[in-house]
Amino acid sequence: MDESLLPIGQFANLVCLSPKALRLYQAQGVLAPVAIDERSGYRYYAPAQIPVARRIGLLRRAGISLADIAVFLESPTAHQVEGWIRDLEVEVAERRQLLHDARHHAPGRRRVGREVGAEDDDLHDRSAA
Repeated sequence: MDESLLPIGQFANLVCLSPKALRLYQAQGVLAPVAIDERSGYRYYAPAQIPVARRIGLLRRAGISLADIAVFLESPTAHQVEGWIRDLEVEVAERRQLLHDARHHAPGRRRVGREVGAEDDDLHDRSAA
């Protein structure tokens, strides 16, 4: 076996991924080891795979699916990353708006020194009179 190859544990440490993640990436066709020991099944990676593995880790931490990463790795472009950034900005804006809406409807929300609901009590008391 080529002595420059890195066993899965050492490779995992170098790229800040777990061996379990590397096995998943292999199973999903995203990152295959360059060699597998026929007797032990132990996986080996080449030093040239380090940048790719690190890129995969970054994209996974950014929430990109393995399927999208696999397509990206075939033809990586800054345009695709910019698209993910735009998608994320839209998602964050939508979630922010939903949280603002939820806060508006939350019990005990204060409005200019008064609790929301206090106005409702005043209206209820007036209509009952």
